[in-house]
Amino acid sequence: MLKFTSAILFKRLTHKVNVLSKKIVFDLIIAGGGIHGCSIANQAAQNHLSVALFEAKDFASATSSASSKLLHGGLRYLEQFQFRLVTEALAEREAILHIAPHITDPLTFCLPLKHNTRPRWMIRIGLFLYDFLSKKTKLPTSKSITFHEDSPLYPDIQQGFQYSDCWVDDARLVIENAKAAKRQGATLCNYTQIIRAKRHDNLWHVTVQDQFTQETRDYYSKALLNTTGPWVADFLKLIPEKINMPAIQLIKGSHIILPKLHDEKQAYLLQSKDQRIIFVLPYQEHYSLIGTTDQALTEVLETPTIHEHEIQYLISIVNQYFKKNIQPDDIIDSFSGIRALLANQTKAAQDISRDYTLLLDDQAGETPLLSLLGGKLTTYRKLSELALNKLKPYFDHLSVIQKLDNPLPGGNIESKSDYYQTLLNQYSWLKPAIAFRLARTYGSDTELILAKSNCMKDLGELYGGHVTEAELDFVIQEEWCTGLEDFIKRRTKLYLRLSDTEKKQLETAFKKKGR
Repeated sequence: MLKFTSAILFKRLTHKVNVLSKKIVFDLIIAGGGIHGCSIANQAAQNHLSVALFEAKDFASATSSASSKLLHGGLRYLEQFQFRLVTEALAEREAILHIAPHITDPLTFCLPLKHNTRPRWMIRIGLFLYDFLSKKTKLPTSKSITFHEDSPLYPDIQQGFQYSDCWVDDARLVIENAKAAKRQGATLCNYTQIIRAKRHDNLWHVTVQDQFTQETRDYYSKALLNTTGPWVADFLKLIPEKINMPAIQLIKGSHIILPKLHDEKQAYLLQSKDQRIIFVLPYQEHYSLIGTTDQALTEVLETPTIHEHEIQYLISIVNQYFKKNIQPDDIIDSFSGIRALLANQTKAAQDISRDYTLLLDDQAGETPLLSLLGGKLTTYRKLSELALNKLKPYFDHLSVIQKLDNPLPGGNIESKSDYYQTLLNQYSWLKPAIAFRLARTYGSDTELILAKSNCMKDLGELYGGHVTEAELDFVIQEEWCTGLEDFIKRRTKLYLRLSDTEKKQLETAFKKKGR
Protein backbone atom coordinates (compact mmCIF):
# COMPACT_ATOMS: atom_id res chain seq x y z
CA MET A 1 0.00 0.00 0.00
CA LEU A 2 2.78 2.44 0.89
CA LYS A 3 4.66 2.11 -2.38
CA PHE A 4 1.43 2.02 -4.37
CA THR A 5 0.17 5.35 -3.02
CA SER A 6 3.49 7.11 -3.31
CA ALA A 7 3.99 5.88 -6.87
CA ILE A 8 0.61 7.31 -7.88
CA LEU A 9 1.62 10.74 -6.58
CA PHE A 10 4.84 10.65 -8.57
CA LYS A 11 3.00 9.43 -11.67
CA ARG A 12 0.71 12.48 -11.52
CA LEU A 13 3.68 14.84 -11.34
CA THR A 14 5.54 12.92 -14.04
CA HIS A 15 2.53 13.36 -16.31
CA LYS A 16 2.86 17.12 -15.82
CA VAL A 17 6.50 16.86 -16.84
CA ASN A 18 5.52 15.26 -20.17
CA VAL A 19 2.85 17.87 -20.84
CA LEU A 20 5.01 20.83 -19.84
CA SER A 21 8.15 19.59 -21.62
CA LYS A 22 10.38 18.38 -18.82
CA LYS A 23 10.27 21.33 -16.41
CA ILE A 24 7.55 21.78 -13.82
CA VAL A 25 7.50 25.33 -12.49
CA PHE A 26 5.28 26.08 -9.51
CA ASP A 27 4.72 29.50 -8.02
CA LEU A 28 5.44 28.07 -4.60
CA ILE A 29 7.05 24.93 -3.19
CA ILE A 30 6.50 24.26 0.51
CA ALA A 31 8.72 22.03 2.63
CA GLY A 32 6.85 20.56 5.60
CA GLY A 33 3.31 19.27 6.02
CA GLY A 34 2.33 20.41 9.49
CA ILE A 35 -0.44 22.87 10.25
CA HIS A 36 1.46 25.87 8.90
CA GLY A 37 2.68 24.25 5.68
CA CYS A 38 -0.77 22.85 4.86
CA SER A 39 -2.62 26.06 5.74
CA ILE A 40 -0.23 28.19 3.67
CA ALA A 41 -0.76 25.75 0.77
CA ASN A 42 -4.50 26.19 1.27
CA GLN A 43 -4.29 29.99 1.35
CA ALA A 44 -1.88 30.17 -1.60
CA ALA A 45 -4.08 27.89 -3.75
CA GLN A 46 -7.13 29.95 -2.80
CA ASN A 47 -5.26 33.01 -4.05
CA HIS A 48 -4.55 31.35 -7.41
CA LEU A 49 -0.90 30.40 -6.89
CA SER A 50 0.28 27.03 -8.19
CA VAL A 51 1.53 25.14 -5.15
CA ALA A 52 3.42 21.95 -4.38
CA LEU A 53 3.97 20.76 -0.81
CA PHE A 54 6.33 17.95 0.16
CA GLU A 55 6.33 16.28 3.56
CA ALA A 56 9.12 13.85 4.46
CA LYS A 57 6.84 11.67 6.62
CA ASP A 58 3.07 11.88 7.05
CA PHE A 59 1.11 15.10 7.35
CA ALA A 60 0.93 16.20 11.02
CA SER A 61 3.35 13.44 12.01
CA ALA A 62 5.48 15.69 14.23
CA THR A 63 4.65 18.77 16.33
CA SER A 64 1.24 19.38 14.77
CA SER A 65 -0.18 16.16 16.23
CA ALA A 66 1.64 16.50 19.56
CA SER A 67 -0.17 19.57 20.90
CA SER A 68 -2.54 19.89 23.86
CA LYS A 69 -5.41 19.83 21.30
CA LEU A 70 -6.57 23.29 22.35
CA LEU A 71 -7.76 26.43 20.59
CA HIS A 72 -6.99 29.01 23.23
CA GLY A 73 -5.72 32.51 23.75
CA GLY A 74 -3.04 31.38 26.15
CA LEU A 75 -4.05 32.67 29.56
CA ARG A 76 -0.49 32.51 30.88
CA TYR A 77 0.79 34.69 28.02
CA LEU A 78 -0.91 37.64 29.71
CA GLU A 79 1.75 37.42 32.43
CA GLN A 80 4.33 38.02 29.70
CA PHE A 81 2.34 41.03 28.41
CA GLN A 82 1.80 39.36 25.02
CA PHE A 83 -1.55 41.09 24.56
CA ARG A 84 -1.46 41.09 20.75
CA LEU A 85 -0.82 37.33 20.63
CA VAL A 86 -3.61 36.62 23.12
CA THR A 87 -6.10 38.92 21.38
CA GLU A 88 -5.30 37.41 17.99
CA ALA A 89 -5.54 33.86 19.31
CA LEU A 90 -8.88 34.49 21.02
CA ALA A 91 -10.36 35.84 17.79
CA GLU A 92 -8.97 32.90 15.85
CA ARG A 93 -10.44 30.49 18.37
CA GLU A 94 -13.90 31.73 17.38
CA ALA A 95 -13.14 31.61 13.66
CA ILE A 96 -11.91 28.01 13.70
CA LEU A 97 -14.96 26.93 15.69
CA HIS A 98 -17.02 28.33 12.81
CA ILE A 99 -15.10 26.82 9.88
CA ALA A 100 -14.40 23.41 11.45
CA PRO A 101 -17.35 22.52 13.72
CA HIS A 102 -16.89 18.78 13.10
CA ILE A 103 -13.48 18.65 14.80
CA THR A 104 -13.84 21.39 17.44
CA ASP A 105 -15.79 21.83 20.68
CA PRO A 106 -16.21 24.56 23.29
CA LEU A 107 -14.56 23.45 26.52
CA THR A 108 -15.11 24.66 30.08
CA PHE A 109 -12.03 24.99 32.29
CA CYS A 110 -11.91 24.91 36.07
CA LEU A 111 -8.96 26.65 37.70
CA PRO A 112 -8.74 25.59 41.37
CA LEU A 113 -6.98 27.89 43.84
CA LYS A 114 -4.26 26.44 46.01
CA HIS A 115 -1.74 27.81 48.50
CA ASN A 116 1.72 28.78 47.23
CA THR A 117 0.47 29.53 43.70
CA ARG A 118 -0.73 32.71 42.05
CA PRO A 119 -2.95 34.79 44.36
CA ARG A 120 -6.66 35.04 43.74
CA TRP A 121 -6.54 38.74 42.80
CA MET A 122 -3.92 38.10 40.11
CA ILE A 123 -5.97 35.34 38.50
CA ARG A 124 -9.12 37.43 38.68
CA ILE A 125 -7.40 40.28 36.83
CA GLY A 126 -6.01 37.86 34.26
CA LEU A 127 -9.44 36.36 33.59
CA PHE A 128 -11.00 39.83 33.39
CA LEU A 129 -8.46 40.70 30.67
CA TYR A 130 -9.10 37.36 28.95
CA ASP A 131 -12.83 38.13 28.82
CA PHE A 132 -12.21 41.72 27.74
CA LEU A 133 -9.93 40.67 24.88
CA SER A 134 -12.43 37.99 23.75
CA LYS A 135 -14.50 40.28 21.58
CA LYS A 136 -17.74 38.99 20.04
CA THR A 137 -17.33 35.63 21.73
CA LYS A 138 -20.16 33.13 21.98
CA LEU A 139 -18.42 31.35 24.83
CA PRO A 140 -19.36 31.96 28.49
CA THR A 141 -17.31 34.52 30.39
CA SER A 142 -15.28 33.61 33.49
CA LYS A 143 -16.74 33.41 37.00
CA SER A 144 -15.83 32.39 40.53
CA ILE A 145 -16.85 28.87 41.56
CA THR A 146 -16.96 26.73 44.69
CA PHE A 147 -15.94 23.06 44.69
CA HIS A 148 -18.22 20.84 46.78
CA GLU A 149 -17.83 17.41 48.34
CA ASP A 150 -18.58 15.60 45.08
CA SER A 151 -15.68 17.37 43.38
CA PRO A 152 -12.83 15.14 42.13
CA LEU A 153 -10.43 17.51 43.92
CA TYR A 154 -9.20 17.22 47.51
CA PRO A 155 -11.67 18.60 50.11
CA ASP A 156 -9.35 21.45 51.11
CA ILE A 157 -9.55 22.85 47.56
CA GLN A 158 -12.83 24.73 47.70
CA GLN A 159 -12.45 27.93 45.67
CA GLY A 160 -11.57 28.56 42.06
CA PHE A 161 -12.56 30.07 38.75
CA GLN A 162 -14.23 28.86 35.60
CA TYR A 163 -13.56 30.10 32.07
CA SER A 164 -13.94 28.91 28.46
CA ASP A 165 -11.68 27.88 25.61
CA CYS A 166 -11.97 25.20 22.90
CA TRP A 167 -10.78 21.73 21.98
CA VAL A 168 -9.63 20.67 18.48
CA ASP A 169 -8.44 17.49 16.82
CA ASP A 170 -5.05 18.90 15.81
CA ALA A 171 -4.06 16.23 13.25
CA ARG A 172 -7.41 16.40 11.50
CA LEU A 173 -7.15 20.20 11.36
CA VAL A 174 -3.96 19.67 9.34
CA ILE A 175 -5.59 17.08 7.07
CA GLU A 176 -8.63 19.29 6.42
CA ASN A 177 -6.36 22.17 5.40
CA ALA A 178 -4.43 19.81 3.13
CA LYS A 179 -7.68 18.59 1.55
CA ALA A 180 -8.84 22.18 1.05
CA ALA A 181 -5.58 22.98 -0.75
CA LYS A 182 -5.86 19.86 -2.89
CA ARG A 183 -9.44 20.70 -3.89
CA GLN A 184 -8.21 24.06 -5.14
CA GLY A 185 -5.56 22.51 -7.35
CA ALA A 186 -2.52 22.27 -5.07
CA THR A 187 -0.22 19.24 -5.26
CA LEU A 188 0.59 17.70 -1.86
CA CYS A 189 2.77 14.63 -1.28
CA ASN A 190 3.52 12.92 2.00
CA TYR A 191 6.47 10.56 2.48
CA THR A 192 8.32 12.69 -0.07
CA GLN A 193 11.42 14.46 1.20
CA ILE A 194 13.18 17.46 -0.28
CA ILE A 195 16.83 16.40 -0.45
CA ARG A 196 18.30 19.35 -2.36
CA ALA A 197 17.36 22.95 -3.05
CA LYS A 198 19.29 25.65 -4.89
CA ARG A 199 18.72 28.89 -6.74
CA HIS A 200 19.22 28.66 -10.51
CA ASP A 201 18.16 31.03 -13.30
CA ASN A 202 15.87 33.02 -10.98
CA LEU A 203 14.06 29.85 -9.88
CA TRP A 204 14.36 27.39 -7.03
CA HIS A 205 15.52 23.99 -8.27
CA VAL A 206 14.22 21.40 -5.81
CA THR A 207 14.93 17.66 -5.81
CA VAL A 208 12.56 15.38 -3.91
CA GLN A 209 12.79 11.70 -3.03
CA ASP A 210 10.01 9.17 -2.56
CA GLN A 211 10.67 7.65 0.87
CA PHE A 212 9.40 4.21 -0.19
CA THR A 213 10.80 3.73 -3.71
CA GLN A 214 13.81 6.10 -3.28
CA GLU A 215 12.90 7.52 -6.70
CA THR A 216 13.85 11.20 -7.19
CA ARG A 217 12.24 14.01 -9.19
CA ASP A 218 13.18 17.62 -9.91
CA TYR A 219 10.79 20.57 -9.66
CA TYR A 220 11.12 24.34 -9.91
CA SER A 221 9.41 27.25 -8.22
CA LYS A 222 9.47 31.02 -7.99
CA ALA A 223 9.42 30.91 -4.17
CA LEU A 224 10.30 28.38 -1.46
CA LEU A 225 8.77 28.06 2.00
CA ASN A 226 10.52 26.37 4.91
CA THR A 227 7.81 25.22 7.33
CA THR A 228 9.70 22.19 8.61
CA GLY A 229 9.17 23.00 12.29
CA PRO A 230 12.00 21.62 14.47
CA TRP A 231 14.06 20.99 11.32
CA VAL A 232 13.89 24.63 10.15
CA ALA A 233 17.66 25.14 10.55
CA ASP A 234 18.55 21.68 9.21
CA PHE A 235 16.57 22.39 6.04
CA LEU A 236 18.77 25.38 5.29
CA LYS A 237 21.79 23.05 5.17
CA LEU A 238 20.36 21.60 1.93
CA ILE A 239 20.97 24.96 0.24
CA PRO A 240 24.54 25.51 -1.02
CA GLU A 241 24.63 29.25 -0.29
CA LYS A 242 24.76 30.53 3.26
CA ILE A 243 21.38 31.58 4.65
CA ASN A 244 21.43 33.61 7.86
CA MET A 245 19.35 32.18 10.71
CA PRO A 246 19.00 33.72 14.17
CA ALA A 247 19.62 31.65 17.30
CA ILE A 248 16.95 29.00 17.80
CA GLN A 249 15.76 27.40 21.02
CA LEU A 250 14.24 23.92 20.71
CA ILE A 251 11.56 23.19 23.32
CA LYS A 252 10.07 19.75 23.89
CA GLY A 253 6.57 19.45 25.32
CA SER A 254 5.23 16.09 26.53
CA HIS A 255 1.79 14.72 27.42
CA ILE A 256 0.48 11.55 29.01
CA ILE A 257 -2.82 9.75 28.40
CA LEU A 258 -4.51 7.61 31.05
CA PRO A 259 -8.01 6.38 31.97
CA LYS A 260 -10.14 9.40 32.81
CA LEU A 261 -9.65 10.88 36.26
CA HIS A 262 -13.26 11.92 36.64
CA ASP A 263 -16.63 11.71 34.90
CA GLU A 264 -17.09 15.45 34.40
CA LYS A 265 -16.98 17.06 30.96
CA GLN A 266 -14.86 20.04 31.97
CA ALA A 267 -11.10 20.41 31.87
CA TYR A 268 -8.86 21.51 34.72
CA LEU A 269 -5.99 23.97 34.70
CA LEU A 270 -3.57 23.21 37.56
CA GLN A 271 -0.92 25.55 38.88
CA SER A 272 2.42 24.30 40.11
CA LYS A 273 4.78 25.96 42.57
CA ASP A 274 7.23 26.73 39.75
CA GLN A 275 4.51 28.92 38.13
CA ARG A 276 3.91 26.49 35.27
CA ILE A 277 0.40 25.34 34.44
CA ILE A 278 -0.75 21.84 33.57
CA PHE A 279 -3.91 20.89 31.67
CA VAL A 280 -6.04 17.89 32.60
CA LEU A 281 -8.30 17.49 29.58
CA PRO A 282 -11.17 15.10 28.79
CA TYR A 283 -10.00 13.07 25.79
CA GLN A 284 -11.68 10.65 23.41
CA GLU A 285 -14.56 10.00 25.86
CA HIS A 286 -12.72 7.49 28.05
CA TYR A 287 -9.40 9.16 28.82
CA SER A 288 -7.65 12.13 30.38
CA LEU A 289 -4.90 13.99 28.51
CA ILE A 290 -2.37 15.63 30.83
CA GLY A 291 0.36 18.09 29.84
CA THR A 292 2.47 19.82 28.99
CA THR A 293 6.09 20.00 30.06
CA ASP A 294 8.72 22.41 28.74
CA GLN A 295 12.18 20.95 28.29
CA ALA A 296 14.98 22.77 26.44
CA LEU A 297 16.85 20.65 23.88
CA THR A 298 20.19 21.17 22.20
CA GLU A 299 19.41 19.07 19.12
CA VAL A 300 16.41 17.83 17.19
CA LEU A 301 15.19 14.37 18.17
CA GLU A 302 13.90 12.39 15.19
CA THR A 303 11.31 10.67 17.37
CA PRO A 304 10.94 12.64 20.62
CA THR A 305 9.66 10.70 23.63
CA ILE A 306 8.74 11.61 27.16
CA HIS A 307 11.48 11.36 29.79
CA GLU A 308 11.00 9.75 33.19
CA HIS A 309 11.43 13.08 35.00
CA GLU A 310 8.66 14.60 32.83
CA ILE A 311 6.32 11.77 33.79
CA GLN A 312 7.08 12.28 37.48
CA TYR A 313 6.60 16.02 37.12
CA LEU A 314 3.12 15.69 35.58
CA ILE A 315 2.05 12.97 38.02
CA SER A 316 3.22 14.92 41.07
CA ILE A 317 1.19 18.00 40.12
CA VAL A 318 -1.96 16.00 39.35
CA ASN A 319 -1.66 14.15 42.67
CA GLN A 320 -1.51 17.46 44.55
CA TYR A 321 -5.04 18.25 43.35
CA PHE A 322 -7.02 15.09 42.59
CA LYS A 323 -8.40 12.58 45.08
CA LYS A 324 -7.75 9.83 42.56
CA ASN A 325 -3.98 9.58 42.59
CA ILE A 326 -2.19 8.30 39.52
CA GLN A 327 0.98 6.26 39.01
CA PRO A 328 3.27 5.66 36.00
CA ASP A 329 1.64 2.24 35.50
CA ASP A 330 -1.67 4.01 34.76
CA ILE A 331 -0.29 5.65 31.63
CA ILE A 332 -1.75 4.22 28.43
CA ASP A 333 0.22 6.37 26.02
CA SER A 334 2.39 9.46 25.83
CA PHE A 335 3.61 11.78 23.11
CA SER A 336 6.12 14.59 22.75
CA GLY A 337 6.52 17.41 20.26
CA ILE A 338 9.30 19.89 19.58
CA ARG A 339 8.97 23.57 18.78
CA ALA A 340 11.66 25.72 17.19
CA LEU A 341 11.41 29.17 18.81
CA LEU A 342 13.35 32.38 18.52
CA ALA A 343 15.93 32.04 21.30
CA ASN A 344 15.94 34.32 24.33
CA GLN A 345 18.86 33.58 26.61
CA THR A 346 17.36 35.54 29.50
CA LYS A 347 14.21 33.43 29.78
CA ALA A 348 13.40 29.94 31.00
CA ALA A 349 12.00 27.44 28.47
CA GLN A 350 8.39 27.97 29.55
CA ASP A 351 8.72 31.77 29.23
CA ILE A 352 10.07 31.96 25.66
CA SER A 353 7.43 33.43 23.37
CA ARG A 354 5.36 31.00 21.25
CA ASP A 355 4.69 33.83 18.82
CA TYR A 356 5.64 33.29 15.18
CA THR A 357 8.57 34.78 13.27
CA LEU A 358 8.86 34.81 9.48
CA LEU A 359 12.38 35.19 8.06
CA LEU A 360 12.69 36.29 4.43
CA ASP A 361 15.78 35.77 2.29
CA ASP A 362 15.89 36.65 -1.42
CA GLN A 363 18.43 37.29 -4.14
CA ALA A 364 18.16 40.70 -5.81
CA GLY A 365 14.39 40.65 -5.39
CA GLU A 366 14.05 37.16 -6.86
CA THR A 367 13.64 33.57 -5.60
CA PRO A 368 12.43 34.33 -2.07
CA LEU A 369 12.95 31.83 0.73
CA LEU A 370 10.57 32.23 3.66
CA SER A 371 11.35 30.33 6.88
CA LEU A 372 9.01 30.00 9.86
CA LEU A 373 9.91 29.92 13.54
CA GLY A 374 7.39 29.35 16.32
CA GLY A 375 3.66 29.70 15.85
CA LYS A 376 0.63 28.39 17.72
CA LEU A 377 -1.96 25.95 16.42
CA THR A 378 -4.67 28.51 17.20
CA THR A 379 -3.15 31.29 15.06
CA TYR A 380 -2.38 29.20 11.97
CA ARG A 381 -4.72 31.24 9.72
CA LYS A 382 -3.13 34.55 10.73
CA LEU A 383 0.34 33.17 10.11
CA SER A 384 -0.71 31.90 6.67
CA GLU A 385 -2.09 35.29 5.75
CA LEU A 386 1.07 37.03 6.93
CA ALA A 387 3.25 34.58 4.97
CA LEU A 388 1.35 35.28 1.76
CA ASN A 389 1.58 39.01 2.35
CA LYS A 390 5.35 38.61 2.73
CA LEU A 391 5.43 36.93 -0.68
CA LYS A 392 3.03 39.37 -2.37
CA PRO A 393 5.78 41.61 -3.85
CA TYR A 394 7.12 38.64 -5.82
CA PHE A 395 3.83 37.86 -7.59
CA ASP A 396 2.23 40.55 -9.73
CA HIS A 397 -1.27 39.03 -9.61
CA LEU A 398 -1.38 38.97 -5.79
CA SER A 399 -3.13 42.13 -4.62
CA VAL A 400 -5.72 41.61 -1.89
CA ILE A 401 -5.12 38.32 -0.04
CA GLN A 402 -8.31 36.27 0.26
CA LYS A 403 -8.76 35.06 3.84
CA LEU A 404 -9.36 31.48 4.93
CA ASP A 405 -12.94 32.13 6.02
CA ASN A 406 -14.70 29.32 4.15
CA PRO A 407 -15.61 26.11 5.97
CA LEU A 408 -12.89 23.51 5.83
CA PRO A 409 -13.72 20.16 4.18
CA GLY A 410 -16.24 18.46 6.44
CA GLY A 411 -17.22 21.77 8.05
CA ASN A 412 -20.53 22.33 6.26
CA ILE A 413 -22.58 21.41 9.33
CA GLU A 414 -24.23 23.31 12.15
CA SER A 415 -23.09 20.99 14.94
CA LYS A 416 -21.88 17.43 15.39
CA SER A 417 -24.99 16.38 17.29
CA ASP A 418 -27.35 17.79 14.65
CA TYR A 419 -25.35 16.26 11.85
CA TYR A 420 -25.30 12.87 13.58
CA GLN A 421 -29.09 12.96 13.65
CA THR A 422 -29.17 14.05 10.01
CA LEU A 423 -27.08 11.02 9.06
CA LEU A 424 -29.42 8.67 10.93
CA ASN A 425 -32.44 10.24 9.20
CA GLN A 426 -30.88 10.26 5.73
CA TYR A 427 -29.27 6.82 6.00
CA SER A 428 -31.73 4.93 8.20
CA TRP A 429 -29.83 1.69 7.58
CA LEU A 430 -26.55 3.09 8.98
CA LYS A 431 -25.46 1.72 12.36
CA PRO A 432 -25.62 4.53 14.99
CA ALA A 433 -22.09 3.79 16.25
CA ILE A 434 -20.71 4.25 12.73
CA ALA A 435 -22.70 7.44 12.15
CA PHE A 436 -21.52 8.84 15.49
CA ARG A 437 -17.84 8.31 14.76
CA LEU A 438 -18.00 9.45 11.12
CA ALA A 439 -19.80 12.68 12.03
CA ARG A 440 -17.11 13.53 14.57
CA THR A 441 -14.24 12.64 12.27
CA TYR A 442 -15.17 13.65 8.73
CA GLY A 443 -18.17 15.94 9.25
CA SER A 444 -20.03 16.61 6.00
CA ASP A 445 -17.38 14.64 4.07
CA THR A 446 -19.11 11.58 5.55
CA GLU A 447 -21.51 11.84 2.60
CA LEU A 448 -18.60 11.18 0.24
CA ILE A 449 -17.96 7.94 2.13
CA LEU A 450 -21.62 6.93 2.01
CA ALA A 451 -22.41 8.30 -1.47
CA LYS A 452 -22.66 4.98 -3.34
CA SER A 453 -24.25 3.00 -0.53
CA ASN A 454 -27.87 2.01 0.08
CA CYS A 455 -27.31 -0.52 2.86
CA MET A 456 -24.61 -1.64 5.28
CA LYS A 457 -23.46 -4.31 2.83
CA ASP A 458 -22.56 -1.59 0.31
CA LEU A 459 -19.95 -0.20 2.73
CA GLY A 460 -17.91 -3.37 2.30
CA GLU A 461 -16.15 -5.26 5.05
CA LEU A 462 -16.69 -4.14 8.64
CA TYR A 463 -13.59 -4.02 10.85
CA GLY A 464 -13.03 -3.31 14.52
CA GLY A 465 -13.75 0.17 15.86
CA HIS A 466 -16.78 0.48 13.55
CA VAL A 467 -14.46 1.02 10.56
CA THR A 468 -15.82 0.09 7.13
CA GLU A 469 -14.06 -0.69 3.90
CA ALA A 470 -15.68 2.40 2.37
CA GLU A 471 -13.97 4.55 5.00
CA LEU A 472 -10.59 2.99 4.22
CA ASP A 473 -11.11 3.68 0.51
CA PHE A 474 -11.91 7.32 1.32
CA VAL A 475 -8.85 7.97 3.48
CA ILE A 476 -6.61 6.31 0.89
CA GLN A 477 -8.03 8.25 -2.05
CA GLU A 478 -8.77 11.61 -0.42
CA GLU A 479 -6.55 11.86 2.67
CA TRP A 480 -3.17 10.43 1.57
CA CYS A 481 -3.46 7.55 4.02
CA THR A 482 -0.72 5.02 3.29
CA GLY A 483 -1.14 2.47 6.06
CA LEU A 484 -2.20 1.53 9.56
CA GLU A 485 -0.35 4.17 11.61
CA ASP A 486 -1.50 7.04 9.38
CA PHE A 487 -5.07 5.88 9.88
CA ILE A 488 -5.31 4.95 13.55
CA LYS A 489 -3.04 7.74 14.90
CA ARG A 490 -3.62 10.80 12.70
CA ARG A 491 -6.75 10.35 10.54
CA THR A 492 -8.46 8.91 13.63
CA LYS A 493 -7.45 8.20 17.23
CA LEU A 494 -8.56 4.57 17.07
CA TYR A 495 -5.19 3.28 18.26
CA LEU A 496 -6.39 3.95 21.82
CA ARG A 497 -9.36 1.60 21.47
CA LEU A 498 -8.46 -1.16 19.03
CA SER A 499 -7.16 -4.52 20.19
CA ASP A 500 -3.98 -5.95 18.70
CA THR A 501 -6.12 -8.36 16.68
CA GLU A 502 -8.21 -5.51 15.25
CA LYS A 503 -5.06 -3.54 14.36
CA LYS A 504 -3.63 -6.52 12.50
CA GLN A 505 -6.92 -6.96 10.68
CA LEU A 506 -6.81 -3.33 9.51
CA GLU A 507 -3.16 -3.60 8.56
CA THR A 508 -3.95 -6.59 6.37
CA ALA A 509 -6.78 -4.64 4.74
CA PHE A 510 -4.42 -1.77 3.85
CA LYS A 511 -1.88 -4.18 2.37
CA LYS A 512 -4.56 -5.82 0.22
CA LYS A 513 -5.62 -2.46 -1.13
CA GLY A 514 -2.02 -1.69 -2.03
CA ARG A 515 -1.74 -4.86 -4.17
